[in-house]
Amino acid sequence: MTNLRFIFLVLLALVTALPAQDEPRSALVVGVANYRDMYFKPLSAPVEDAKAIAAKLETLGFRGNVTLLLNPTRREMIDAVDSFGTTLTKRGGVGLFYFSGHGAMKSDEEGVNFLIPAGTSIRTENDLPEEAFNTQRVANRMKEAGNRLNLVFLDACRSHGLPKADGQKASGGGLAAMRGASGLMFFFATQPGAVAWEDSVAGRGLFTSALLQHMGTPGTSFMDMMADVTADTERLSLRHNPANPRPPLKQSPFIAGTISGRFAFASGLSGIPAPQSAPVDHPIPPPATALDKTAQVVVLCYHGIEKAGGSALSITPELFEQHMQRLRDNGIHVIAMRDFLAWRRNEKTIPAKSAIITIDDGYVSAFDVARPILKKFGYPWTCFIYTKFVASGDKSISWEQLATLRDEGVEMGCHTVSHFNLGETRGKSPEAYEAWLREEILGSKQLIENKLATKCSV
Repeated sequence: MTNLRFIFLVLLALVTALPAQDEPRSALVVGVANYRDMYFKPLSAPVEDAKAIAAKLETLGFRGNVTLLLNPTRREMIDAVDSFGTTLTKRGGVGLFYFSGHGAMKSDEEGVNFLIPAGTSIRTENDLPEEAFNTQRVANRMKEAGNRLNLVFLDACRSHGLPKADGQKASGGGLAAMRGASGLMFFFATQPGAVAWEDSVAGRGLFTSALLQHMGTPGTSFMDMMADVTADTERLSLRHNPANPRPPLKQSPFIAGTISGRFAFASGLSGIPAPQSAPVDHPIPPPATALDKTAQVVVLCYHGIEKAGGSALSITPELFEQHMQRLRDNGIHVIAMRDFLAWRRNEKTIPAKSAIITIDDGYVSAFDVARPILKKFGYPWTCFIYTKFVASGDKSISWEQLATLRDEGVEMGCHTVSHFNLGETRGKSPEAYEAWLREEILGSKQLIENKLATKCSV
């Protein structure tokens, strides 16, 4: 009995030494492969790496709190990281940021690294601050959040350095060492100044392959897990592969920072499943949606839809309907303005080929002519109006008609009060010009919202 009691206490200690998985966990996972810069070649692994990491995290306590961002621009990365910082501030717990793609360091600034987003045009190191994403921004948002633990994984040490502004080659490649802190840890795919590899057999980054292998090992402390990841990365980098043209150079991950308290991705003992949660009476959040930033969006802007003889801004109803049919025939999905804006904020995905339809100014033909055609195709659209034109004559739409559109789900957009050129001061003093601008923009928005009891989308 004494021996059994001793074994029980040892098992209990092993299980309870790690925190319960009900601590909030949030992750932002980014993969960039579509590079077109002369110094950053396209990569095969990052998008699939990011998808695999996001899917893995969904099974390890992050369910419903993983944002997956694929091929984002610099602006989209900034917005996503700032939004992630807000999430960490609200939820607390554990934050995780993962990036797979190209990275570069600025050789004349110690510890300054940049992650390379899609759509850049980088020729020298001096372009990095304006074109690339400064990794320090991630650290800043995490520190400001004040949550217990933050983990940053960078499988991004894949470039061999950029030229300096004077044309000379920058010293080395890869990334520079960064200082972690208590509760903030950086994990680099390889040592400072070294270059990380992709596995030509598995089609993944070597570091990410090892990370996926060990991330879910039950009962393994975080630091023990990273020791296993390091050993496997080194082993994979040295193995002989006739299909891989690169030399067998050891790739050793680099770690900076310290863990605050204990942490493990998966609780329980090795070989023994972790305890299952009790049934709950609310639905489990769906898996993270991949926010693929390679989607293409075209905006079709119309004004009058009238028979021949209309203004230069008008098209005939027949041609308008042909445009709508052409969208359908070419597999282009018409989306609402609100969905486009949510996509821009990294809140939802949209089809790879999308279009937005707007009808501007407030011509009555939007109600009488365009509306039936758009209903026929089931297309959402946005009506941009300038308020002085509403109910001003035979060709203008009325507030009653706008209310009908509102009830049918058409979005309302603010198009100023008078439609005058906002860039012209018209002889006004700076103070008067500012007041006029406010009235043109905010005044029209407030009038639309008050008249129609709805919010202007834009």
